[in-house]
Order: sequence, then C-alpha cells, then structure tokens
Amino acid sequence: MKRLKGMFNRIVGLIFSGIGIFLLINLLKSNLLKGNYRYIAIGMVCILIINGIISIATGKRLIIFGRNKRLKLSSSEEAMRRAGIEGEKSVAYELSYLNKNKYEVYNSLKLRSLDKVQQFDHLVIGENGVFNLETKNLIGNIIIDEQGNWMREIAGKVEGYTNPLGQVKRHHRVLEEIIGEGYPIIDVVVLANKNTIVKGSENSPMFIIKVDSITYFIEEYKWAKKISKHEANKINKKIKAHII
Repeated sequence: MKRLKGMFNRIVGLIFSGIGIFLLINLLKSNLLKGNYRYIAIGMVCILIINGIISIATGKRLIIFGRNKRLKLSSSEEAMRRAGIEGEKSVAYELSYLNKNKYEVYNSLKLRSLDKVQQFDHLVIGENGVFNLETKNLIGNIIIDEQGNWMREIAGKVEGYTNPLGQVKRHHRVLEEIIGEGYPIIDVVVLANKNTIVKGSENSPMFIIKVDSITYFIEEYKWAKKISKHEANKINKKIKAHII
C-alpha cells in the first residue's frame, strides 16, 4: 500500500513539475506580466516545480498540499477553541448575577492537588454547596442512552460524542482532595447553546443545565446541611492556595 502511494505521489510530482517548467518557460518568453506581478508569478511557479521534484525524489505528498491540510485542521481546531471560549464567557456572564454576599465565583482557573492538575471552567462556592461547572458549547442536540453514552444529532444525523463524565469526575476528585470530604460537590454540565435539546438527561449522573437556567439552579439547589460562612471562607482559602 505504501509503495503504491509513493508511486502515485511521484507521478503527481512529475506532472506538476512538467506543468511548472512549461509555465516558467512561457512566463520568461512572454511579456504579459510586468514588474512585481511577473516576479510573484515566477516565484510561485518555481515553488510548484520544487515541490514536484521533492515528491519525485521522496515519494511523499506535495508540501503545498500537506500545508493546506494542516491549515484546514488548525482552522477547525481554532473554531472549536473559540466556541469554547464564547461558551465560557456566556456562563461567566450569567454567574455574575449571583448574590456576591452569598456566592464566590471562579472562572477559568487551574488547580493543582498533589501530582494532579486540572483546568476548571467555573467554580461556585455557596452555603448550599460547591458547584463544579463544566461548560459545553455544542451545535445540534444531545442524546444520552441508557448506558450513559452521549451522541450528538445534527440535521438528522447521529454521531458519537465524548461523554464529559470522565473530565467532570477528575475535577471532582481534585476538588475533594483540596477542600476535604464532607462538603457537597455538585457536578454540572452547562450547555452554553440555548437551542441545544437534551434527550435522556435522566441517564446521566451529572446535572445538565442550560446557561439561562444556571443561576436559578444554583440558588434553588437544596442540601441537607448548609455550609457555614466560616466553612465557606476556609474552602475559598484552600482553593486560592492551590491556583496555579
């Protein structure tokens, strides 16, 4: 298979080299392009020839095509990164409306516990619990089956989607190591896209809440034992001591 691929790349390289040489000869003979445009055109043709020669010699794909592929991938990754940032901003905006006398809010922080480091989207400390919020800015709808598997539905097409449970549980463990046991840590996935519909949320061990309902959920959440002001201050000091 590799030999066939190498032969194919060499043939393509030969074709592009031939085209490049033909174009170069005609550019040098012709006076259609003048000044900087002529030099730019000659330079581009020379790059085409060089890439063709490299493909002939190595049997590898043309460099210009490889770059295009990497650029396409990086642009896709960049779009996902930006979507994540925008989602976190929208959640942070909603959390800013929580009563500052009752809740301490942390956005986008990294915590270290022993040999473990975790990046948290949001933490909220209040008398009714420690809220570990993981933001997801998704396109399409989410389906969670009875086994807890996540799937995403876009335009009628269903595809697998990474279950955030593992990530959330890692955050939970690090938090527990930092603040100690005995305090309620509430794991929540916050959906930043208000149009996303979740089917099967009852199959998830985590709460799944839309961004426009997150403050209401936090304020109305009930726990058997309240965290005192003194305990909340201790928790906040521990968290701040572990931020990196």
